[in-house]
Amino acid sequence: MTIYKRVDDDDYTYKPTNHEWEATARALTIRERATLQGFPDSYKLDRGTFNVDVANAVHSECATLSIKITDATMIKIIGNSVVPTIASHIMSAVRMARVANA
Repeated sequence: MTIYKRVDDDDYTYKPTNHEWEATARALTIRERATLQGFPDSYKLDRGTFNVDVANAVHSECATLSIKITDATMIKIIGNSVVPTIASHIMSAVRMARVANA
């Protein structure tokens, strides 16, 4: 996702190719993407390499698994997330429907 700025004064035709756009566009930051998805500013977005204890979960002799979360991976995670406020509204509607049908 990239932020573009129109630099021409022509009437907007809803066709991006018919307009002149600023050449110095920039990509959204990871924090901006998270904010657009509904994550609060206080939500910590950690990147790096993490060791996860999986021995109990998979009953394996392998005690830890090293997971690397790069910027690209974080962007995918954020993009695939469900906006928390939307999820809350959906679940409230489901609860109300169950109460109404009970």
